[in-house]
Amino acid sequence: MKWTGPLSRPRFIWCAGHVLWITRAPSANKPAPFASPLFTALLDSSDSTVTSTVCVTAIIISEKRRKITGETIVYDRYARLDNSDREEALAFISRRPELNIILLYNIQMFGMDQGDTPFHGDYFGLRDDSGLIAAGVLFNLGSLFFYAVEDEAIEGMADYMLDLGRVPSFMNGKASHFSKILEGLSGKLDYTFSQILTDQMALRGSVQEGVDTECARPSRMSDIATLVEKQVALEEELFGGASMDDVSLRELLSWQVRKGAASVAEREGLIVSKAEATVLKGTGAQVGGVFTRPAFRGRGFSTACVADLCKRVLNEVDLVALSVEKENLASHRVYQKIGFQKVDDWMIVALRPKSSSRENRPGPG
Repeated sequence: MKWTGPLSRPRFIWCAGHVLWITRAPSANKPAPFASPLFTALLDSSDSTVTSTVCVTAIIISEKRRKITGETIVYDRYARLDNSDREEALAFISRRPELNIILLYNIQMFGMDQGDTPFHGDYFGLRDDSGLIAAGVLFNLGSLFFYAVEDEAIEGMADYMLDLGRVPSFMNGKASHFSKILEGLSGKLDYTFSQILTDQMALRGSVQEGVDTECARPSRMSDIATLVEKQVALEEELFGGASMDDVSLRELLSWQVRKGAASVAEREGLIVSKAEATVLKGTGAQVGGVFTRPAFRGRGFSTACVADLCKRVLNEVDLVALSVEKENLASHRVYQKIGFQKVDDWMIVALRPKSSSRENRPGPG
């Protein structure tokens, strides 16, 4: 079997029913990422293209099939991304900004190298010959965000995440993608998965006229304790428990109030509804954390709160996105009244160890 191609990154080759790791030789000043007493194939890559005949006993490695050329099947694998991949990653996920505001925001604000804040994380991606076809991050905060151009690119992603030695407490993304990720994690973790199918919706341009926002105002730092309380209540209602500890939650909400956007709706001085947004100027905003006290639902407070938030955000961006539970018809009516339209099928997942209580659920890191 012959293989011809540039050795610009590690490759897998199919040979005699098995997968071989082909990588740069040590002379390329890079250590071989895979070595085995059974087999290591190292090719001297002094030229940009190498042609070699491989006839060896192979090691079986489960990886993603990317291309078939004659008798050769070339594989790529998920690999860590860092700041050297920043521009490529931004260009890739900017193809669908209405799905990727969180990824775009954090890459631009914090970069792709690991750091010591909750908003840094472990970035990873999958490439084919055209470049990135999948990219994601497991934040120190505990949440996982991920985007791929096709469902097939998800294969192998769950195993890569497990190899990191970290399990997310919260996942958010395209339903077809995260269904495959959950399949990959099934049976490998002693965790419960609480999943909600949602619609990802987007608003472009402006809030529809006639929406009353008189009872709403911007959130203040003095509201943080109440916002944390309401966020915990929201996650208890959705997932049966909070997805992160109170310290991480307070830090996240504080950041959104100070650096993003947040609104509350009041009744006689009592905060009865809330919503926050992550805002990337010039690109878009992602709304989340929408919650109204049960006793005040169906009275227009959520509509006022989200509309107030969107009006202010749309002074800085042209796009606002959010996700809403598919079965929550009342919320669909609220968002459609404001001007939102569905753009994709979405999924939200909370993961918790089966033996855990709220106090020892995964937090940052």
